[in-house]
Amino acid sequence: MKKELLIFGAYGALGKGITSTLIKKNYDKIFLFDPHINDSAVDDNRVKNIIVKNVSIEENVLEAFANIEPSKEKLFFLFSTVGGFWGGKTLWETGVD
Repeated sequence: MKKELLIFGAYGALGKGITSTLIKKNYDKIFLFDPHINDSAVDDNRVKNIIVKNVSIEENVLEAFANIEPSKEKLFFLFSTVGGFWGGKTLWETGVD
């Protein structure tokens, strides 16, 4: 069975370290999602760099996942370094929007 890795926030401060570690692992294909892909982008024939804007907007997430070909013959692994802290409410008090 093929293994495919998806990393969101691949070129951010935390993402760079995660990406450099995980691409050394045994994945058949690796998708790196980030709003900024620059000259330091990973050079590996298994890697596909995908520019994705603000992932808090559903349309952008759908567009990002349109790059992935689903198959029952694949295992997908997702690692996300995207996020932040928005204090004041507990998670269950926060609306989906």
